[in-house]
Amino acid sequence: SAGHESFQTSEKEDEMSQLFISDMIQKSMAQGREEGIMQGREQGIMQGMEKGRMQGREEGIHQTAKNLRDTGISMDIISASTGLTAEEIRKL
Repeated sequence: SAGHESFQTSEKEDEMSQLFISDMIQKSMAQGREEGIMQGREQGIMQGMEKGRMQGREEGIHQTAKNLRDTGISMDIISASTGLTAEEIRKL
């Protein structure tokens, strides 16, 4: 009978250990997901900022090219200065 109690206690301890380990795994996975989401957000924000900067530069180049074109500067000079093609400059 004493051996039977010892077996039950050991079995319960094993069960408790398994539950504890399972709980720790679940918490670790949730934390990992949370960290992944945060990193993804940060990365998205950084990519968005970079995209905005690039669009801003592009708009600035287009506006400068348009202004130069409107003041009569030659297409060759505008193209060489901005990297835009003559066709792109005409469309501005």
